[in-house]
Amino acid sequence: MSNPAWRPLLEGEESEYAAIIQLAEAERRERGCGLIEVASMEARARWEAARARHHPWGSRARPGLAAGTQEALHDAQHQLIMCLRHECRSLVHLQSARQQARAAGRDALAAGDGCASRLCTLGHVRPQRFARTQEVMATGLLGGSHTLVLPPLAVTARVNLWTVPGPLACRVAHRVLGTGACEMCDA
Repeated sequence: MSNPAWRPLLEGEESEYAAIIQLAEAERRERGCGLIEVASMEARARWEAARARHHPWGSRARPGLAAGTQEALHDAQHQLIMCLRHECRSLVHLQSARQQARAAGRDALAAGDGCASRLCTLGHVRPQRFARTQEVMATGLLGGSHTLVLPPLAVTARVNLWTVPGPLACRVAHRVLGTGACEMCDA
């Protein structure tokens, strides 16, 4: 079983991820980043109006159980970022990082938020579980079930996110898995 927390980071991969974070919207699009738009302003107004209307008892799905809500939750739980700690750069679930930042009373993500690596965790560390989780996330990146995104500016929900270019996500996944690059990494 590989252990990515101590595997050396490829210099180009880290600098490319950090550089994309700093770019403006048009430059991100030029680099191949994709925008995950939560909802347009019209959709948000429509949702607000629907919540304000009277609905007879039993005519709507229970809160959180509507098909669209379930799909959005599934997508959100499969979004990953790279740890913001320069020395670590492990894969981190975005929702875990957001939850830890909110619990600490912060409006933005900080280094180590949501990360379970030995470098970022002060408490009890389980290296084998961490390694398995990293492998599952990396395999998901390669398989398409997970998405590597840029860290959002705020920890609030319902914000638009940017996906990283496919070749960068592929290189990150291969680094975590300890395998060589594939043809998609070079694209």
